[in-house]
Amino acid sequence: MYWLAASWEKIKPETIKNSWHNILTTKDIKDNNKKKENQDHFEIKYTVLKLSGCEEATDNCIKEWLYGDEEEEITDDAISCMITEEEIDETEDLNDEREKIISHAEDMAVLDVVLRYIEQQPDALSHNVLVLKSL
Repeated sequence: MYWLAASWEKIKPETIKNSWHNILTTKDIKDNNKKKENQDHFEIKYTVLKLSGCEEATDNCIKEWLYGDEEEEITDDAISCMITEEEIDETEDLNDEREKIISHAEDMAVLDVVLRYIEQQPDALSHNVLVLKSL
């Protein structure tokens, strides 16, 4: 109890004043935001009711239109990721359309098949076979 009393005596009046000022100012800001939100809602409702086909719109419908997607808000980062992924997908599609690069192993297998084919031909010249073997 003694420590509590000693601590209270060390608090300056200016600190208490600033604390109350912060509490009251924050409350005023929240109240002003609420008033602004209500005013915006009224203006939007008035505008919606003037649109053809929306004359019968209820207050609940308008609130749902305005605030229904708050849980699914998409951030700028999410939008940029979506666009980047689409660009990457398009680039991959273009690369797939280009000629497929043949690996060294595939190349050697094809050359072996061609070499065996030429060796089996009766009119193949021996120097042509030697040139192919040197590859």
